[in-house]
Amino acid sequence: MGTVIAGWDGWRGNIYRLAVLPAYRKRGIGRLLVNEAENFLIAKGAQRIGGLVAKEEPLAVSFWDTLAENGFRRDSTFVRYAKSIEQ
Repeated sequence: MGTVIAGWDGWRGNIYRLAVLPAYRKRGIGRLLVNEAENFLIAKGAQRIGGLVAKEEPLAVSFWDTLAENGFRRDSTFVRYAKSIEQ
């Protein structure tokens, strides 16, 4: 019904690819997955945790905006760069 990927680079944690099946949304599953990912990253020693969200996904952006009460804030200080590898 839901999935999340949490990555840790030695001091910072990132939460990627949070997804909940539409039929199971609005039941707290997304928050539970974020909490579990956060606990995992804190146990690893993360000093900062970020959530990467595609800005053209309004449901995802609004979900993460609701997590402000848990300390997550939009961070406008970064721009993401990506390189696709053709195979």
